Amino acid sequence: MKPLILLDFDGVVNSWTVREPPHAAVIESEQDMVAIPHETVAALRVLFDLAEEVLWCSARRETSNKWIGTSGVWNPPLLGVELLGVVTDGRSFQEAGFTTEWKLEAVKADPRVLDALDEQRPVWWIADFAWSMRAARSGIKYTDIVELGIKPMDTADIGHLTLRQMVRSGIMDGVDLDHAMEAEAQGMQL
Repeated sequence: MKPLILLDFDGVVNSWTVREPPHAAVIESEQDMVAIPHETVAALRVLFDLAEEVLWCSARRETSNKWIGTSGVWNPPLLGVELLGVVTDGRSFQEAGFTTEWKLEAVKADPRVLDALDEQRPVWWIADFAWSMRAARSGIKYTDIVELGIKPMDTADIGHLTLRQMVRSGIMDGVDLDHAMEAEAQGMQL
C-alpha cells in the first residue's frame, strides 16, 4: 500500500544548511529566505511518486505550497505538483507564526490521517523533530507519534542519504531506492 506522507517544510525542504546557489534554488525577500537544495528536489520527486498522498504538516501551513507547486514562485516550478493538502489547526501562518505545539493534535484530528490509519495504510511523518522538540518546546515525543501508528522520520535537509536511512529503518520496505534515484537523476531538469 502506498503511504500518506506528512511533510514538514522548514528544516526538511527549506534547508538550514545548504543556502547558496549553485547547490540550491534560493529566493530571498525582505521577510523570508527559502533555499531548496537540488538533491532535496530529487528526493521529493521520489517520495511523491511513492506516496498515495502528501500533506504539508508545517508551521507555514498553506504558504508551503507557494514554494513548490505549479502556482509557486519558481518558473518553471521546482516540482510541478499541484497544491498539497495541509494539516492545520485552523489558524493561518500569519496568525500563528513559527509555532509547532499544535501539530500533534492537528494530526490526531485530521480526517485524511484517520482514514489512512483505519485502512491500515502506512503514514510517514517526515520532520526535523529533534530540532523542533528542542527549540520550540513542542511537547511532541516520538512515543506519541508511534502510539498513533505513524512512523516518524527525523531529518534535516531531506535528500539521498535521508532516503537511504528510511530504507534501512524499514519505513520504505520494498522500495528500490537506487533505481528510483537513478531514474530521477536522469529525468531531472534543474
